[in-house]
Amino acid sequence: ILATNIDILLDDALFAALAARRLEPGRMYRAARYDVVSSLPEEDHEEQQRFCRTPANQLRRNQRARPPAFERLQEQDPLTSSALLRPETAALFHWAEFSPTSLSEADPPMLTLTQNAPLEYLFTNSCGDFTLLHREAWAELRGYGEFEAFSLHIDSIGCVAAHCAGYRETAFLPPLVCYHIEHGQGAEIEAWNASPKTEAAFFQKFILAGIPIFDGTVVWHTVVAALRNNPELRLNDGRWGLAAFQLPEKLLAANGSNELPALFPASRDYCPLSALDPAWEAAVLFQNTYYRFAKNPEKVRLYARARTDG
Repeated sequence: ILATNIDILLDDALFAALAARRLEPGRMYRAARYDVVSSLPEEDHEEQQRFCRTPANQLRRNQRARPPAFERLQEQDPLTSSALLRPETAALFHWAEFSPTSLSEADPPMLTLTQNAPLEYLFTNSCGDFTLLHREAWAELRGYGEFEAFSLHIDSIGCVAAHCAGYRETAFLPPLVCYHIEHGQGAEIEAWNASPKTEAAFFQKFILAGIPIFDGTVVWHTVVAALRNNPELRLNDGRWGLAAFQLPEKLLAANGSNELPALFPASRDYCPLSALDPAWEAAVLFQNTYYRFAKNPEKVRLYARARTDG
């Protein structure tokens, strides 16, 4: 089951690797996301592929950011990964296993993290647009943590939870990538990345609206720290994925004559949407307190220690 979004286009090379049906159920598969300009050709598939593969049409490449030496090698050849797949290069990264081991082999290029690799090396950059797990793995993990918050970092927490649970990350390497068609939110995220000032404005907008939003530093000191210490931790209970809801299906007439309001009566009883363990609700609420008053690394450490101590 692939977690992705509706503004994503898979490169044909990536699609072919999936269609070969050689995936392993005990892995979590990832792929880099390349952002392309919004003037994508609408009709011809081959033309779309050529458009996305053209560097001049690529706005940014969301690839693995750590360690810095790995990131620099990626940039030497972001289209074919030739710099990463040299035998002498692979030997530099003991936390990773490269496949194939020769540039002459026809197998799709992939990198698999060792189980004891630093969690900071996980490929969480834009992971919500391509995270692939066996359906039984999603069931065991109980999906993404159902935090009632803005979606930032929730997908990253899911990747950490999967890797800690033993589903080792396997990342497809370019040219096996997916393409994200740029739109308004992408431009907003780009502005957020531009400077500390615009980042603060981005967060402040959600805080003033009363919408919880995760800060990456807090996530690593709280939720990720808990997953690192307890790989069997599950953020959701058995109600995950709207399991407590009966969702009726009704075929709508092509002419739209059926009345939708009858499907969703306003008088229905209230039922919580989220299956998140109640202990983590406080973690979400802490985000706003942290950003509004503290933003102090020492206080973050104290908070993480308090949670660990129960």
